[in-house]
Amino acid sequence: MTGYEIRWDNQVRVVSEPAAQLDGLAVRNHDIEVRSVDAFGRRSDPVRVTGMPSREAKLALDYVDEFDTTDSVHTEVPGSQWHVSGYKGCIDLGGEKGPKESQLIVQLGCGADDVVLRSRPAFQLVGGVGRVTAVTDAAGPYGGLNFDFAPGKPDRVGARNNPSPALPPGAIRVSISDSGVRVVTGPDTARGTFTPAAVRPATRGSGVLHKFDVVFSPAGIQVFQDDSLVTTSEAVPQWTTSTVLVGMIGPPGRRTRVHLDAVGMSSVVPAQEKVVEFGAVLGTQRVLRPQENAPGLGVSRQPLIGATTARLRTTVTLGAGADPNTMSLQIGDRTVPMVAATPGAPMQPGSDVTLEATVPPELFTGDAPSLSPLVIRGQGTGAVLESYLEITGTAPARRLPDPRLTPRFAALPTVEVTLRDANGIDLGKRASANTPFQLEITLDPKLAQREADDVMPVRGFEVYLNERRIAAVPTDIQGATVGGTYRLMVAATEELPGDQTIEVRLHPADQTKQPQSTRFGIQLLN
Repeated sequence: MTGYEIRWDNQVRVVSEPAAQLDGLAVRNHDIEVRSVDAFGRRSDPVRVTGMPSREAKLALDYVDEFDTTDSVHTEVPGSQWHVSGYKGCIDLGGEKGPKESQLIVQLGCGADDVVLRSRPAFQLVGGVGRVTAVTDAAGPYGGLNFDFAPGKPDRVGARNNPSPALPPGAIRVSISDSGVRVVTGPDTARGTFTPAAVRPATRGSGVLHKFDVVFSPAGIQVFQDDSLVTTSEAVPQWTTSTVLVGMIGPPGRRTRVHLDAVGMSSVVPAQEKVVEFGAVLGTQRVLRPQENAPGLGVSRQPLIGATTARLRTTVTLGAGADPNTMSLQIGDRTVPMVAATPGAPMQPGSDVTLEATVPPELFTGDAPSLSPLVIRGQGTGAVLESYLEITGTAPARRLPDPRLTPRFAALPTVEVTLRDANGIDLGKRASANTPFQLEITLDPKLAQREADDVMPVRGFEVYLNERRIAAVPTDIQGATVGGTYRLMVAATEELPGDQTIEVRLHPADQTKQPQSTRFGIQLLN
């Protein structure tokens, strides 16, 4: 069994996972049929259910952002509620027309992406008790969702995609992914006498919204998915207020989208000032040594004119020998110290550390159109992930429009090829030209569904060895399939030893669509 066919209201959808979300349903009873689908398109007998979609429940918390508009993430105007950290040019934020419009859509366009939202209101524990809730599909297959709680105002902490990040003192990370749910703590986090409860495994599907709750108490931390307990921790924070970072990670090497439906906190301390942000591109995207020459590139003075205060904030990924406590900002003819946004920032290579420097107010005036050079200096090495000016007292005249997000279409399963001997042992990329071997072909629909929200069903595939067709496999005995694993015995005695090309050509069930080919290189030995 490799997928499921869902039928409702004269509609049909084939999905790869045992969790699917049906949007746009009227609030009435709906008859739904579900059949399992195997690798050759055979269907099981249907399971029939009747249900009525519930009306969307509001989060009963002190602070809730339901992203009815994207105003709360537009930092070029005063009053934004979140700073958004990510590779510029690789992420887009917006909404999309459809059954569910009040969502923040995060498009990750470069592969190996992540985006982190920093809340400007500070999360507050009352009597050691507090709750942070997010409704999102970010922790779907091959992706991840992080909740970071850190003293100070960092844009990032620890290291990305690291199961054991070096966190600053007092910081706590709740990490949710395919591998499970983990709670990681930095130094100076107390341990209580919390007794772990039984943990139920969680199921998550691509494009399916789930509610995640991180609950603090004097006894420790509990993490819930859709109101079911998924993990516990004895960690007890020493802080009463912290910055909340919501980190969303896409599948490596793939374009994808994640949906953030709402974020809420049980109690907050509102931000004391309304700031605007202005991107600041440094002269070089690395930390310069103290005596290195700086490129003659700087920052426009225009956004600083009329400002009350201004800070330059930057996040640096530390390299060998880097010490975030000794870094400074050179802006024009001034050098000012940079301070870690979280006290006691770690110094381990690979850690992300947010630094900030106060811009001297005398630089707000003058005739020069720009302030140059603009660089960060310090010992050791480090890469600048992002930098921007955070300004109070001034703002651009208008809010920038949301980008037009790229339309998404159903995608075919991804293809993987493995060589195995007659006993099933993995041969890597090399096989004997004189001995038959197995060609294992896997059509994996999970990444396609994560990338496009829907998988394009397949009616069959062909296999070519050096442009010579060696197999044609139908996969639509009772209807198209979405994937599976297939093993073919191959005798390559007609091929000369050396490099060879395997091509797998998928044929969509929709015959108006063109076949899609994936090529793999192998080597045949004497």
